[in-house]
Amino acid sequence: MSAKLINDKVIREIFKVYRKMRHQIPFKSKMTCLTITQFHGLVILKENKEMSMSEIAEKFNVAIPTVTVLFDKLIDLGYVERKHNDKDRRIVKVSLTDKGRLMIQEIDKEKDKKINLILGRLSDSDKKTLLKILGKLI
Repeated sequence: MSAKLINDKVIREIFKVYRKMRHQIPFKSKMTCLTITQFHGLVILKENKEMSMSEIAEKFNVAIPTVTVLFDKLIDLGYVERKHNDKDRRIVKVSLTDKGRLMIQEIDKEKDKKINLILGRLSDSDKKTLLKILGKLI
Protein backbone atom coordinates (compact mmCIF):
# COMPACT_ATOMS: atom_id res chain seq x y z
CA MET A 1 0.00 0.00 0.00
CA SER A 2 1.39 3.42 -0.94
CA ALA A 3 2.06 6.16 1.61
CA LYS A 4 -0.80 8.24 0.18
CA LEU A 5 -3.28 5.38 0.52
CA ILE A 6 -2.14 4.73 4.08
CA ASN A 7 -2.46 8.44 4.95
CA ASP A 8 -5.94 8.59 3.41
CA LYS A 9 -7.03 5.50 5.33
CA VAL A 10 -5.66 6.88 8.62
CA ILE A 11 -7.56 10.15 8.15
CA ARG A 12 -10.78 8.30 7.22
CA GLU A 13 -10.50 6.13 10.32
CA ILE A 14 -9.86 9.16 12.54
CA PHE A 15 -13.01 10.80 11.18
CA LYS A 16 -14.99 7.58 11.72
CA VAL A 17 -13.89 7.52 15.35
CA TYR A 18 -14.77 11.21 15.70
CA ARG A 19 -18.25 10.68 14.23
CA LYS A 20 -18.83 7.66 16.44
CA MET A 21 -17.79 9.59 19.54
CA ARG A 22 -20.06 12.50 18.58
CA HIS A 23 -22.93 10.07 18.02
CA GLN A 24 -22.33 8.08 21.21
CA ILE A 25 -21.94 11.14 23.41
CA PRO A 26 -24.91 13.31 22.47
CA PHE A 27 -24.53 16.84 23.76
CA LYS A 28 -28.21 17.58 24.12
CA SER A 29 -29.12 14.75 26.49
CA LYS A 30 -29.59 16.59 29.78
CA MET A 31 -29.43 20.13 28.52
CA THR A 32 -31.82 20.64 25.67
CA CYS A 33 -32.00 24.29 26.60
CA LEU A 34 -28.25 24.96 26.23
CA THR A 35 -26.03 25.43 23.23
CA ILE A 36 -22.57 23.88 23.16
CA THR A 37 -21.11 27.38 23.60
CA GLN A 38 -23.21 28.02 26.70
CA PHE A 39 -22.10 24.67 28.10
CA HIS A 40 -18.47 25.62 27.48
CA GLY A 41 -19.18 28.86 29.35
CA LEU A 42 -20.29 26.82 32.34
CA VAL A 43 -17.15 24.68 32.12
CA ILE A 44 -14.92 27.77 31.99
CA LEU A 45 -16.61 29.09 35.13
CA LYS A 46 -16.22 25.71 36.83
CA GLU A 47 -12.49 25.83 36.15
CA ASN A 48 -12.05 29.50 37.11
CA LYS A 49 -14.68 29.99 39.85
CA GLU A 50 -15.45 33.68 39.19
CA MET A 51 -14.69 35.74 36.10
CA SER A 52 -15.44 39.08 34.51
CA MET A 53 -17.09 39.28 31.10
CA SER A 54 -13.83 40.57 29.63
CA GLU A 55 -11.92 37.55 30.99
CA ILE A 56 -14.50 35.19 29.50
CA ALA A 57 -14.49 37.09 26.20
CA GLU A 58 -10.73 36.62 26.06
CA LYS A 59 -11.08 32.86 26.66
CA PHE A 60 -13.69 32.59 23.88
CA ASN A 61 -11.82 35.05 21.68
CA VAL A 62 -14.96 37.12 21.08
CA ALA A 63 -16.23 40.61 21.92
CA ILE A 64 -17.59 41.37 25.40
CA PRO A 65 -21.16 42.06 24.15
CA THR A 66 -21.20 38.58 22.60
CA VAL A 67 -20.30 37.02 25.95
CA THR A 68 -22.89 39.14 27.72
CA VAL A 69 -25.65 37.83 25.46
CA LEU A 70 -24.36 34.28 25.91
CA PHE A 71 -24.39 34.55 29.70
CA ASP A 72 -27.74 36.36 29.94
CA LYS A 73 -29.46 33.07 29.06
CA LEU A 74 -27.37 31.15 31.62
CA ILE A 75 -28.32 33.71 34.24
CA ASP A 76 -32.01 33.53 33.27
CA LEU A 77 -31.87 29.73 33.59
CA GLY A 78 -30.32 30.01 37.06
CA TYR A 79 -27.01 28.35 36.18
CA VAL A 80 -24.91 31.50 36.63
CA GLU A 81 -25.16 34.56 38.85
CA ARG A 82 -23.80 38.09 38.50
CA LYS A 83 -21.88 39.66 41.36
CA HIS A 84 -21.24 43.39 41.46
CA ASN A 85 -18.07 44.69 43.08
CA ASP A 86 -18.89 46.57 46.30
CA LYS A 87 -16.30 49.26 45.59
CA ASP A 88 -16.91 49.69 41.86
CA ARG A 89 -20.38 48.72 40.58
CA ARG A 90 -19.08 48.80 37.00
CA ILE A 91 -17.08 45.67 37.74
CA VAL A 92 -19.29 42.62 37.34
CA LYS A 93 -18.16 39.04 37.84
CA VAL A 94 -20.12 35.90 37.10
CA SER A 95 -19.96 32.54 38.84
CA LEU A 96 -21.78 29.24 38.84
CA THR A 97 -24.80 28.71 41.03
CA ASP A 98 -25.41 25.40 42.79
CA LYS A 99 -27.83 24.58 39.96
CA GLY A 100 -25.07 25.24 37.41
CA ARG A 101 -22.57 23.06 39.28
CA LEU A 102 -25.15 20.26 39.50
CA MET A 103 -25.84 20.52 35.76
CA ILE A 104 -22.14 20.10 34.95
CA GLN A 105 -21.84 17.14 37.35
CA GLU A 106 -24.81 15.38 35.72
CA ILE A 107 -23.45 15.95 32.23
CA ASP A 108 -19.97 14.78 33.26
CA LYS A 109 -21.41 11.56 34.75
CA GLU A 110 -23.34 10.79 31.58
CA LYS A 111 -20.37 11.64 29.37
CA ASP A 112 -18.03 9.46 31.45
CA LYS A 113 -20.38 6.46 31.14
CA LYS A 114 -20.49 6.80 27.36
CA ILE A 115 -16.73 7.31 27.05
CA ASN A 116 -16.13 4.23 29.20
CA LEU A 117 -18.38 2.22 26.89
CA ILE A 118 -16.35 3.31 23.88
CA LEU A 119 -12.87 3.07 25.37
CA GLY A 120 -13.72 -0.02 27.41
CA ARG A 121 -13.00 -2.07 24.30
CA LEU A 122 -9.32 -1.16 24.58
CA SER A 123 -6.87 -2.63 27.04
CA ASP A 124 -4.84 -0.27 29.21
CA SER A 125 -1.87 -1.03 27.00
CA ASP A 126 -3.87 -0.12 23.87
CA LYS A 127 -5.00 3.14 25.49
CA LYS A 128 -1.40 4.06 26.34
CA THR A 129 -0.34 3.31 22.77
CA LEU A 130 -3.23 5.38 21.41
CA LEU A 131 -2.29 8.30 23.67
CA LYS A 132 1.29 8.10 22.49
CA ILE A 133 0.24 8.10 18.83
CA LEU A 134 -2.29 10.91 19.28
CA GLY A 135 0.36 12.92 21.12
CA LYS A 136 2.59 12.69 18.07
CA LEU A 137 -0.19 14.12 15.90
CA ILE A 138 -0.65 17.17 18.05
